[in-house]
Amino acid sequence: MYLQQILNISGDSILEEYSYSAGMLIIVLTVGELDKKLRISINTGELHFNNFYLSKKEVLYKTCRIEIAELANILQLKNGIYTPSDSFGKFMNEARKNYNLAYGKKSSEVKYLFSLVGYSNLISCVFEDQDCIVVEEYQKN
Repeated sequence: MYLQQILNISGDSILEEYSYSAGMLIIVLTVGELDKKLRISINTGELHFNNFYLSKKEVLYKTCRIEIAELANILQLKNGIYTPSDSFGKFMNEARKNYNLAYGKKSSEVKYLFSLVGYSNLISCVFEDQDCIVVEEYQKN
């Protein structure tokens, strides 16, 4: 499936499971509009998990949508390196949205932030380009 199609219909998705091993984040989502489970694999090394919501059993806390942000359009760059905003309020907003995962990274190496957004950012990670993400229909073995 094409990533852009999934982004457009990912509202009210349910996070079923997730894992991270050997540089690969694996997410299984039930996408309501498709009535299917999708497996999203992302090659990444910088992650954030919100264990407060992820540890909850109720589906309400696992309801989310996918957001992908182009970091160069959001974060401040100095010498090709992402840096925190000089404004405290903007800096706090960046941290809340997990953009801080890119601080200190070269803009040529990290270009995007992937987030599952529900009550907060449930899972966030940075990645280099769209080729780092594979979306496929989930087939339980």
